[in-house]
Amino acid sequence: MAYRINFVGLVNFFDQGDKGLRLLLPDGTKPENPKIPPHFAEIFVLQSQKSHSKNWEPPVDDFQKDLNKIGVQRFVIDPSSTITISGLEPPANGKAAVKSDGFKNVPLLKVLEPNIDIDPPEAKTVAQIPVAAGTLDSFVFGAGSVVAQLTLERKDELVITAQPGDKILTLKKGAEIVIANTSRPGSPKPEKPEDSHFRLYGLLDKHGNSADLNEPHASDQLEQIPSAHPYLSFLRDASGEFPMPGCSVTGCCECLA
Repeated sequence: MAYRINFVGLVNFFDQGDKGLRLLLPDGTKPENPKIPPHFAEIFVLQSQKSHSKNWEPPVDDFQKDLNKIGVQRFVIDPSSTITISGLEPPANGKAAVKSDGFKNVPLLKVLEPNIDIDPPEAKTVAQIPVAAGTLDSFVFGAGSVVAQLTLERKDELVITAQPGDKILTLKKGAEIVIANTSRPGSPKPEKPEDSHFRLYGLLDKHGNSADLNEPHASDQLEQIPSAHPYLSFLRDASGEFPMPGCSVTGCCECLA
């Protein structure tokens, strides 16, 4: 039975060699630049595919009310969280088994800014997620935002935990979810390069450098993401350009294992 995890928005795939990948979600909840809207890290789950949850429930607000209409629940990832997904944990011994398309068509921070220096423990992130298994592919969403999709073969239910708080979210076999780190639909488009949401990747750099992190252009080699997840359909209906290209996922090297 295969699970699908779609990654949308500001998510960096940090290569840790034999240990696999560590996904870094920069903390854009309170941008220093007031023209960049706040970004929210959240997990979107079909209500019918949720098995149960503990200490982790959807918020009660207007956004969730809109999602209820399409049968989707969202689970907020609090800043400075550590997320673990069953089946994706780094192996105690041996090499991680992540397969990928090499991210040859994904914006690479080290190419855009050769001097960028990322050390995960020092990065300003909302959350960090180890990924040591599955098949990872890159796609485009909407008018030009680069996204990614992880396919994981697993017989058991998928369990997502978040610390602190002992939060647990359990999904039924074959579930498809979206992990997003974006601003809200309807956010204004940036008028200047320095107002691009992409600049928030500077939060991962030890020194906060972001001046050369300009909004990327999606490769014409990428196909639209193959997903029928209601939340992605919701975003397409909200705006064909949301999330905007400035909220593209990125990589940290030219070739992933």
